[in-house]
This record gives sequence, structure tokens and C-alpha cells, in this order.
Amino acid sequence: MSVQNKLLENAQDIEKFIEKVGFALCVGVKDVPLINIWDHTVNPHWEKTIGPWLDELIIGRRIVYPLSLRKKACVMSLKFLPIFYRLISHEIDLAESSQDTLYKQGLISKEASIILAALKEGSLGVTSMRRLVGLTESTDKRAFEKVITELREALAIVKVDTTQERWGENVYARTIDVFPEIVHHAKQLTYQECYEEIVLRYLQIHTAIEQSILLKMFPWHKSILQNILKDLSEQGRIVMMPTLNQKGKPTTIISKEGE
Repeated sequence: MSVQNKLLENAQDIEKFIEKVGFALCVGVKDVPLINIWDHTVNPHWEKTIGPWLDELIIGRRIVYPLSLRKKACVMSLKFLPIFYRLISHEIDLAESSQDTLYKQGLISKEASIILAALKEGSLGVTSMRRLVGLTESTDKRAFEKVITELREALAIVKVDTTQERWGENVYARTIDVFPEIVHHAKQLTYQECYEEIVLRYLQIHTAIEQSILLKMFPWHKSILQNILKDLSEQGRIVMMPTLNQKGKPTTIISKEGE
């Protein structure tokens, strides 16, 4: 699968691009070999083009914009949301566990548990959430952003609006409330299904990757991934070729069968 040569010119182009690649960074990051939107956009500018286009798609619930790929801003298609939700949120079952229980088990912070409990009643803007956890001062900004990042990286919440309470403010809701069917589907998936989907889609777009880099790329258990790579290789769906990296150390290059 080759990525279109035509540069992205509007929200619809970005939506089609994300549907094709499955998941992508917003902006390229050094040493993270993953396709990004910035490099494929006509005259890229965050405030004037990419940002507003992404907001249109996010608020329209046509894509998801979490922070779940190596703690970097990324977007993913709705097809891949249940796959990543299964891998990332398997311990934080928001439908069945109380936020207080999750906090006591050390799975989320106290502030995150307070916000999740409040979000059960409906979406909230950033100002309301800051009041809830007592982080309203300008000096508290970094601490609050840490809480939001924690929840977004866990795929526990998603951005749903930018206009509530005051102009331009982000509004969040629980993922399970916004996409209940997708979350239900996620619970039916196995690790093997999720890992295979990610690996095969990645190789459709990127052709090949060093195994050691792939192991660091996504939120998975390395031992399980290694077994799945072995299975895919034995099935002839991927090729694993031992070689030496640039430093002369042994490594394995993974590519799609036939590449």
C-alpha cells in the first residue's frame, strides 16, 4: 500500500489519509519512524490549517486524537481505536471499575480518579476540571497538563469539543461514553489480533523496520510480540531477515511478505 502523492489540502483529505494509514503522528519526531501529517500537508501551519482541520474531524467523531504513541501527539482512525484501547486500557476498565478502586490500586492518580468520576455525569471543559482537582492557579498549569496527559495516554478520555465555557477551550468526555460500541468491541479482541493488525498495517505503509525499533514503538508486551512475529513469519505473512545494524551489531529487519 503506497501513500498518496497528493498533498493534504483540507479536513477531508486528512480523514482519507488517516483511514489509509490507520495511525500517524501529527508532526514528525526524530528516531520515531512513523508517518506524520505535517510532512504530507500543503503549506503546513498548525494554527491555520492542520489544527482546525483536525478539530473538525475530532469534534465530528471521525478520528481520535490521543497521546498514545510513545507519548507523542498522534491521530488514529476509528478502526484502530478498539485495537489500541485493548492494549492500553485493558487494566482500566472504565465500565466496571470505580475510579476510587483504580486509584487505590495505583492504576491512576487521585486527580485522574476525581476527573473520571465527574465525567460520568457528562463532558467537561478544562476550566471545570481544574476547579475539580484544585489546580486553578497559573503555577498549576504543568501539574494539570500531567493529569490530562495521563488520561489521554490511557485512552480513558477523548476531546469532544473546543467551545464550551469559553472560546477555544478543550472539552473532554470518557471514551466509553463517546464510543461505547467501539469500547465493547475492544473487549472482544485478543492481544494476537491487535498486534497482528498493527504490525501488518505498519508494514503496508513503511515497508520495513528493525525489530528492536518496532519493540519500542507501540504499547505492547515484548514477549508476546516476539511470539506473534515468529507466527507471522512462519505463516509467510512477514519476512524476518537477520543482518547487522549501522553499528555492526546483530539485528533483524522485518518486512512484509513479497517486499
